[in-house]
Amino acid sequence: MTESGPWAAGGESGEPATACEVATGVKADLPHPAVRTPNARDAYLSKVRPQSDRATVLLLCAGLIWTLGILPTNILPTVLELLREGMKLNESQMGSVGSAYVLGHGIVIAAGPLWLRRVNVMTSSAAALLVAAGSLLFISFFSDLSSLVAGWFVIGLSTGFAATPAFAILGDTPNPTRTYSLAIFGSTLIATLISFAMPGIGIVQTFLMGAILFAISTPLALGLGRRLLSSDAAHASHVQQDRLSARMLAAPLLAMVAGAIFLGVSWGGIYNFVGVIGVANGMEVNGAGALVAAGLIGSLVGGIAPALIGRRLGSPITMITVAMAAVVLTYPALTFRQPDVFIAALAIQGAFVTAAYAYLLGIARELDRSGRIFVAFPAIHALGTAGGTKFTGWFLTHWSVEAFLSVGGALILLSWIILFCAHYCNLAPLRTAQADFGKVTP
Repeated sequence: MTESGPWAAGGESGEPATACEVATGVKADLPHPAVRTPNARDAYLSKVRPQSDRATVLLLCAGLIWTLGILPTNILPTVLELLREGMKLNESQMGSVGSAYVLGHGIVIAAGPLWLRRVNVMTSSAAALLVAAGSLLFISFFSDLSSLVAGWFVIGLSTGFAATPAFAILGDTPNPTRTYSLAIFGSTLIATLISFAMPGIGIVQTFLMGAILFAISTPLALGLGRRLLSSDAAHASHVQQDRLSARMLAAPLLAMVAGAIFLGVSWGGIYNFVGVIGVANGMEVNGAGALVAAGLIGSLVGGIAPALIGRRLGSPITMITVAMAAVVLTYPALTFRQPDVFIAALAIQGAFVTAAYAYLLGIARELDRSGRIFVAFPAIHALGTAGGTKFTGWFLTHWSVEAFLSVGGALILLSWIILFCAHYCNLAPLRTAQADFGKVTP
């Protein structure tokens, strides 16, 4: 940042500049008492601090809106169980409601690269939150199956519109892995608390409170008052100069496919069928709640870990390799018939799966030099989880838990190989977000 005035070489202060400033023509970040006056320093800080504060507000609002956008996804199993108990839905009807939400949510997110840069972020986010609130209010009073299916389809659409811009903003930071890690931790914590509170509140009351929550959260959209970083002219010219070869486009796509396979095995497989696996090991059916709680506690630890560790212990590829290896190493413990060992393995696995997910989000963002493709990661993740759930159900019906864990380990190895190709096979070099994308400019 080159300037004239009291901070430039030989500026108004009349003092000589430092050797570094003379050589580079760039002022130092910290004032030297012999060169800069206190007034100049105060003027500089008065300009920098408001920018930093606005960036913090931007990311905080984006994180909260993303949390609201994915909240129905995180609590959907609990919602479906309460619908079964409170509204006497059978398994087929529960599947119709869940599929309607997932379909609406997935359509919007998958199309994110096409519409994201063409909308006003504030308007679309606020409108999406209001539509979600109205839909929750609607299904609170009309509880027949057709109303539930239509209402949850609209909820999926609206929350997808809210979550996608927020997800993109969280990725447009100097350290997307850290940003996503904090967002995952916050969203998991909120979803966990709500999931535990919902049975005591009741399904209709939960819908009404959800409508109120979405409605009063619309002012958060005012914090998204800046264009997305990837829309800035400097970044656009950088992308145009690179001309985005097929290899550059393939790199983030391969990273997302690797993540979808890994999450399909872990979330779509292990966690969606944790009760079935536990019963196969001789555990009581009513102990499934403790198993889910162990996984959630582990996920909270894994969600915050990447933000604290960052790259201090190695590159993102190294950290993902360690996390995937740790997940596979917990598989033998899932065949033990001791409940304590089984629960501990689930907690450890939950921590490493969530940590790997945060690093995968960061890598997909850093490999995406267009700034557009990575926003489809949640949709690909949902597709992988849905496919993993279907595959696991079929496999456990015809084969044993031990056989599934063996195949799951092989699939995780496959996902690591695909990620390795995305990183090293001359598709697009993995650069730091600081170098490629700059900083959020509020």
